[in-house]
Amino acid sequence: MVIGAAGNLALLWLFSLDRLSLHLLLSGALALFVGLLLFFIAAMDYPFRGKESISADAFSLVRDRLMVDTR
Repeated sequence: MVIGAAGNLALLWLFSLDRLSLHLLLSGALALFVGLLLFFIAAMDYPFRGKESISADAFSLVRDRLMVDTR
């Protein structure tokens, strides 16, 4: 995915734009969106890691309450 993102940024420089500032703005916006996409994919793949992680306590509580033997 990172190679594809770098390829997209490289292909963006093949467009002929008159102003360099517009070209840099478009390249920066594309880099930002691709970077955020990669970040969110990694964050959703590993939701139980890091500072902003999801705790397993709520899932354990629900499991314990639902798996009570009622005989």
